Amino acid sequence: MTDIHSHILPGLDDGSDSPERSKEMLAAAARTGVRRLAATSHYSVRCEENYDRVFQETAQMAAACGIELIPGMEYDFDRIGGLDVLSLRTVGGGDFVLVDMKQPYVSDGSVSWMFNAGLNGRRVIVAHPERLWKLGWKECYERLPELGCALQINSGSILGRYGADVMFAAWKLLQQNVYCMVADDAHHEESFCMDEARNALSEFFPKDAVDIWFDYNPEAVVSGRILRATKARLGFAARLRWRLAHGCFVGIAGMESWH
Repeated sequence: MTDIHSHILPGLDDGSDSPERSKEMLAAAARTGVRRLAATSHYSVRCEENYDRVFQETAQMAAACGIELIPGMEYDFDRIGGLDVLSLRTVGGGDFVLVDMKQPYVSDGSVSWMFNAGLNGRRVIVAHPERLWKLGWKECYERLPELGCALQINSGSILGRYGADVMFAAWKLLQQNVYCMVADDAHHEESFCMDEARNALSEFFPKDAVDIWFDYNPEAVVSGRILRATKARLGFAARLRWRLAHGCFVGIAGMESWH
């Protein structure tokens, strides 16, 4: 699998704090089936200044674990405005820029920035919107795709590692077919869980949709192919089964609105 979002580079952000920790994280990633990993540290001036050196050092460790490390960066939207769009590090050297919106709404400023990015040949991957919107999901799934954004869901959100509200929003948005790909957003060893997330989704969603989320679209981000859309919907019985499996009893009205 290709994982387009991680904080594997040591000492550059709130992810790995040492080469030893990065080595442990790489081993964990390999165990879960990751074979290509994007090193998307949180952008800062210090990170940018040291990125190339630390990337090259970590890429050697990754190769020893059977993983191809590819470049990237995660940009907080509140820090991106003053940067030249064409100077941004894209995921794997392609056209996609990974952005954390850092706000639970789509502002006029973000619309203008995304439009300008598109004019300059850049597309935006919005990282883990389920963690921002939670149950306020409507604007997320309607407006961001209209702006040409691809939405990335965290594997941990699927498995409930950020809490029940985030998990519910994640599964709800998956059924709306707005997510393009799954990634780990790993900050430590335990964050690598794409294999578990894939198994969880495979119990409820068709194989072709799961393959798009975990295989085709992450590879397409790097190779430059056109992303594929999914057409996966859960029937009432599957939604009920999911709620029973996760102890999620919010009432028939809430269940009926999940479509």
